[in-house]
Order: sequence, then structure tokens, then C-alpha cells
Amino acid sequence: MILKLQLQICALKHNFILVITQVLQDRIDGISKTVQDLEGKNQSLQLTVDRLSLSLAKSEEEESSQKVRFILEQFHHVVVSSLMYDVIGTLDFGLWSKR
Repeated sequence: MILKLQLQICALKHNFILVITQVLQDRIDGISKTVQDLEGKNQSLQLTVDRLSLSLAKSEEEESSQKVRFILEQFHHVVVSSLMYDVIGTLDFGLWSKR
């Protein structure tokens, strides 16, 4: 009788261990799936970051180019204005000196 009870206890322990093992395996499977999903999202986000970085670099390059163009245009206006002022001054002087 005692031997039979001990056998039943061992069987219950064995079944309990099997249930715990299955629960742990299910958790491992769930965590593995979550890790795979997160790795996929990480790759997607990395591609987005790469595209945004490239876009930012292009925008910065265009902005720099526009600044250079603006500075050159302003320089051109200053030079042309200065030359015109000199020419007009020369013409005015010439007109005044002939009178």
C-alpha cells in the first residue's frame, strides 16, 4: 500500500514536471516569436533611419548650395551697384566739368 502511494506520488511529480516543462517551452516559443518580430521591426526602422539620414544630407547640401548662390548674387549686386555708381559719378563729373 505504501509502495503504491509512493508510486502515485512519483507519477504526480512526473506529470507536474511535464506540465511545467510544457509551460516553459510555450513561454520560450512566445519569447522567440517576440524576438523575431522585434528584429523585423528593428530592420524596418533601420531602413527608415538610413533613408531619413540620406534625405537630411541631401537637404543640407541643397541648403548649403542655396546659401552660396545667395551670397554670390548679393556680391554680384554689390559689385554692379558699385560699378554703376562709379560710372554715374564719372558721367556726372564729366557733365559738370563741361559747363
